[in-house]
Amino acid sequence: MKKHFKGIWLFKSLLLGTVVIGGSITYGAGNYQQGQVITAAAAKKEAKAQKSEDNALEQEEWRSLRNEYAEDETSYVYPDSSELALDTYDLSRDYVMTMIGKYEIYTRHGASITDQSYKQYFEDKVWYSGTKKMSDIKLNATEKYNVAFLTWWAKVLKEGSNQQVQSADNRGFCKTTVYMPDRPFKVDLDGDGKSEEIVYSQQYDNDNNFGTMTLKINGKKVIQEEGNFADQIWLVDMNTKDAYKELVIYDQGPSADPVDYFYTYKKGKTIFMGAVEGHLNDVWARNYISNGVLHALKRNDDAGTDRYNCDYTLDKWHKLQEKKTNYFTMHKSAFLKEAIETYTKQNICSKSKTYAAGIGVTILAVDGEGWYKLQFPSGEVRWAYGIQESLAGLWYYD
Repeated sequence: MKKHFKGIWLFKSLLLGTVVIGGSITYGAGNYQQGQVITAAAAKKEAKAQKSEDNALEQEEWRSLRNEYAEDETSYVYPDSSELALDTYDLSRDYVMTMIGKYEIYTRHGASITDQSYKQYFEDKVWYSGTKKMSDIKLNATEKYNVAFLTWWAKVLKEGSNQQVQSADNRGFCKTTVYMPDRPFKVDLDGDGKSEEIVYSQQYDNDNNFGTMTLKINGKKVIQEEGNFADQIWLVDMNTKDAYKELVIYDQGPSADPVDYFYTYKKGKTIFMGAVEGHLNDVWARNYISNGVLHALKRNDDAGTDRYNCDYTLDKWHKLQEKKTNYFTMHKSAFLKEAIETYTKQNICSKSKTYAAGIGVTILAVDGEGWYKLQFPSGEVRWAYGIQESLAGLWYYD
């Protein structure tokens, strides 16, 4: 199965990666002026416009791909659907392509398609006969599994529940002030009534677009090597109740893996506060500051290479301190491709129950150590351990 559709998905993932990176770069390199203040409302509006533009591009690419399939009278979306079970990287991010793949399993056995949205597509195929009722088609075990998988995935796409945590629309925004590289500016960072002179600059390697950034505060230099740094520096105020303000330098990462570096100034010294994944107000990997808390993201390899919500506060040295939690909340859809054992608690000695393969679940939380909090179609919530290989519908990137 993978040999056919995986190539299409890899093409799409590369395309979407470009869109995501492009989205970040566009957002980070807007038509800003030196010292321009970006309010939370303005950031939200800009992010919404950028996301809409990126989604429109993605939809257009899928329409083009669908047309290619439709024009080929002999093509199959899933040529081996009777023999090989579908897996995550066989899936399309497009609802129409998903439904075509599902109906295709029946039509290859002679089923007639009555759904007017897809009828013409199959009638244009030379292999389509349409002489039987779909209810009369007898599918083998593999085909039944694939139909269940695609039915679940179509529902996920229709509901929009495949969105990554960092793309969730309920993520907030915060006020920032933007400054350009190689243009000195003055800000009182430590609240002593005297403005610090700040200079941010970049030095790129022309061969790979990576290089170093240089940050000077009152003539003292801090260098962060090997990065893909944005051509702005941001000023924020993490906690309006203290005297300090913070500088944020954005590393766009090698493959849409953004990182924000935080700095401040204290007692004549530049303080590196720490680095967090994601970027302030970014449309795809959004962090924001609210009431002294940095609501950031952290990569999670348990439930796909997604990022879960991770909050940071300031310690007494004005360093970013991750808030400890027993588990990290999320709301991600997945599909059981194998039977799993579940428990009432995060303890394998608690009451157990086995769930069969072939059903969709919602991952409510992970603890980063192998435990998954799952909600089943019945609404029942249970825990499972070490089930990563049993879940389909989750994407993993480098």
